[in-house]
Amino acid sequence: MDLNDSDIDDNIDIGESGEEQEEFFQQPDVTPQDDNFDTSDEEPLINIVKRISDRCRYRHKEEFYPSVVREFVQEEINRSVKEPMQYFCKYLDDDFFENIAHFSNIREVKTTGKSLGTSSAEIKRFFGCSMLMGIYNLPRIKMYWGVQTRVPIISEKMSRNRFFVLRSRLKLVDDDMVSKEARDLDRFWKVKPMLEKIQRGCRSNIRTENVSIDEQMIPFHGQVKMRQFVRGKPNPVGLKAFVMTTPQGIPLDILMYEGKGTSVDSILVDTPEKLNVGGRYVLKLADTLPKGVSVFTDRFFTSIPLVDCMLSRSLTVTGTLMSNRVPKEAKFESDSILKKRGRGSSDQLVRQDEKMVLVKWFDSRPVQMASSKCGSEPLGECKRWSKSDNKYIQIPQPNVIKEYNAFMGGVDLLDRVIGKYCMRSRTKKWTIRFIYHFFDFAAAASWLEYREDASLARLEKKQIMDYMDFKFAIAQALLYNLEDKENETSEDEEAVEIKKPRLVEALPARGFRRESALHLPEFMNDKQKSRGGSIQAKTKLLLTLRFYATGNMLRPVADFAGVSIASASRIVRKVSESIAALQSNHIKMPNTRQEMETTAAEFYRLGQISKS
Repeated sequence: MDLNDSDIDDNIDIGESGEEQEEFFQQPDVTPQDDNFDTSDEEPLINIVKRISDRCRYRHKEEFYPSVVREFVQEEINRSVKEPMQYFCKYLDDDFFENIAHFSNIREVKTTGKSLGTSSAEIKRFFGCSMLMGIYNLPRIKMYWGVQTRVPIISEKMSRNRFFVLRSRLKLVDDDMVSKEARDLDRFWKVKPMLEKIQRGCRSNIRTENVSIDEQMIPFHGQVKMRQFVRGKPNPVGLKAFVMTTPQGIPLDILMYEGKGTSVDSILVDTPEKLNVGGRYVLKLADTLPKGVSVFTDRFFTSIPLVDCMLSRSLTVTGTLMSNRVPKEAKFESDSILKKRGRGSSDQLVRQDEKMVLVKWFDSRPVQMASSKCGSEPLGECKRWSKSDNKYIQIPQPNVIKEYNAFMGGVDLLDRVIGKYCMRSRTKKWTIRFIYHFFDFAAAASWLEYREDASLARLEKKQIMDYMDFKFAIAQALLYNLEDKENETSEDEEAVEIKKPRLVEALPARGFRRESALHLPEFMNDKQKSRGGSIQAKTKLLLTLRFYATGNMLRPVADFAGVSIASASRIVRKVSESIAALQSNHIKMPNTRQEMETTAAEFYRLGQISKS
């Protein structure tokens, strides 16, 4: 997250009209609760306004003490390093693959009248192949089965046609069993079983004292109601999710955004009516957090009502704040004054009730922060490049900026890991893109948890698997699942028998074969058997006829091996005699490649050439 971003909201779904901006300036907790407050008409209105404004007044103050008493108690971490597949199964277990096979077969029967004939073992092989494709990353999927570019670990486990059939028919639910009301309530009903398993796995992770919440994009350019555009993201177009993670990138919860006009509400507290969409998702994600946790958000989520609402649950919020969300009562020093004071200067405003602090820090551009956890003190230092001095310099940095930079990058870290060796597929089905993304999501989350366990176990760096090796191990476990082979019983009787294609060996390029003298006969002294194994070593002859049409003449060339030069000349002489025999049998001389092949076949049929 760049603290120097502009104050323009990147999410096009969130309209920032003037009327809505005024709502952010109002404080939710400004109604006096003391017994001396009188709202009768006898008291002048100006006195009432003054009393209310005193409650939300902001003053310049150097010190800030958070009002939330630390009640967070870290759970005891007693974990050991496990196998990659054990981490992965916490998010997507065997039931997930069995359900895909079951519902895919049901859908195929209803559509075509024939069963797809797949099983959980085959579905695992399909996803294992897909994960390996993300690692090898060839430009086209068909190249994994190509003659010259085939990858045996993929092509030997599943044929090309079967792979595309399974990919186009993956189903997570039975569409006919989902009512219209359920479809209207949840736009992600087609992938709900997978989303619930991912959420269950995330919510089982250990909570830490500091967490971050940010947006995550699932790249997709097809037509779907849930598609969003978020400026500034590496993949700005696609499906949007809100993710809560630890500073190490381990996901704690995830919610999908269904589009404009939809929202979520917390089950623990009443959601303020004037809270923006981002704030509502923060409240919902915070339902699984214990007291005393500090939540870090970016400018899309942070607002004054959100900070106050989270304080009522003993949770602190720290985040960047848009300029149009800064309360009118908060009067920061102007940008010109801070610029004159030098780079790294800051201004701090503490609210009258001592529950919130606003900080403005001038780096290359001004940045506003809102926090109920910490303020400017103690001041630190950070390194920045100075164009005027042409060197790095140390500038002052408020503590709230340091805390934000330390704990806000969890979601971005998770995104970077997902982006490496991800499963790519050009498809118009958003469900396929969703399934592929959360497969990578589960693999990335598993590796981040594995890396943390390995660090706690004090393993040496060379003993810790990197993400590519970790993901390759998961793919291998899916491809070579022994338990699935043992459990395949008569319930798969309708499975389609797939014939393995004949292995075709790649030939050199045509220009290379005919370059210089490479096409001429080559004598070989190797006495071993030929590839066919049907010719004895002493009588082995590698003979290839190549016809070159030159007017009405035909020049045969024989490639042979294992014979002497004298024997070779005798074979050439026999070939010349055979051509005369062909002409006497009224066989047309070949002029095209097809005619050459036909002539060669007829040549062998007549048996005009014998072994030497």
